[in-house]
Amino acid sequence: MTKITNTETKTETKTSINDIEKDIQLLGNVLQQHDQSIFQMIASLNAIQSILIEKDLCTEKDLINKTKAEAEILQKKIIDMVNKDPEDSNEEEIKG
Repeated sequence: MTKITNTETKTETKTSINDIEKDIQLLGNVLQQHDQSIFQMIASLNAIQSILIEKDLCTEKDLINKTKAEAEILQKKIIDMVNKDPEDSNEEEIKG
């Protein structure tokens, strides 16, 4: 009986390692797709900025200032969300 248990344990461990390898591969694929999406968004934003400046719809300085302002707003939202008390979050879900 002990040998069967050891064999079963080794088989379970192998399966677990195989599952972990598959999960890691899947995460790698997800991250790769995520990176490609971010790259495409950056390229698109650069194109939009170039068009806006070339058509004299705004200046480079305007874009820089607005981008900084928007980044600060986003940063504040993220920090507030991270620092939010989990109980407050549960209350909002119940109310919502």
